[in-house]
Amino acid sequence: MTGKRLDAVRRAQAPIVGRDRELACLQECWARARVDAGGASVVVFRGAAGVGKSRLAAAAAEMVERSGAAVLELVGSPLHTGAGLYPVRVLLERRCGIGGTSAPRERLRLLTAEVVARRLDPAKMVPLLAPVLGIGADAGYEPIAAEGRKLYLLIVEAIHGYLLACVGDCAGLVIAEDLHWFDTSTLELLAGLLHASRGRLLVVITDRTDQWPPPGWPAEVFDLNPLTDTDPMTDTDPCRSRDSGRTPRRASRVAATDRFGR
Repeated sequence: MTGKRLDAVRRAQAPIVGRDRELACLQECWARARVDAGGASVVVFRGAAGVGKSRLAAAAAEMVERSGAAVLELVGSPLHTGAGLYPVRVLLERRCGIGGTSAPRERLRLLTAEVVARRLDPAKMVPLLAPVLGIGADAGYEPIAAEGRKLYLLIVEAIHGYLLACVGDCAGLVIAEDLHWFDTSTLELLAGLLHASRGRLLVVITDRTDQWPPPGWPAEVFDLNPLTDTDPMTDTDPCRSRDSGRTPRRASRVAATDRFGR
């Protein structure tokens, strides 16, 4: 299931031209994720607005959907950079079918139905996911007897469990769109998801800054510039950035071990 953002990009954009290396790298990383080859595969597209990052992310979604696998989309918002776990809230609302005017009890009912559909324990998961959706205990669930950092960690663990349940036993794709607008909690959650996935995920990130990935992330990074008619097309390395003219930075596997405990 993709979100409205990627659907809109696919409807509006013409076929991709001149991004052969980026597309080949996505295909290579997806193949690696499908055979669980050494941890989650991460591809980062960085560059200014309008350079084509979202179109490449949409191409990744199309590729994964053709194989019958799950696609999950986390989207940052410039209006909610300080709202904790806001991209997760939007994803949950979309997957649960929760509208902006849904009453708390209706939101709770839809959340419970989604948790059950994912074959998760509603007694355990609903009290941890409900706060992410702004659903208070007065809507009809028993709150968790925890607070502060302990409650936060339990919520993050529940989100990890839910996202992996959405993917199922096969490989899947997580798109982190507009990472520059992600709040700190969602950034931490994304890093933890790479560890929790145990190699079943392809994670595609779009970002306008050069701050990601942080040191230790095992990622393929493309710094995108606008295409021109004179761009060279001679390099055959599928994981070499066409626009920057240099191979994407790859965190060493030693660094990845230090970061994620592998």
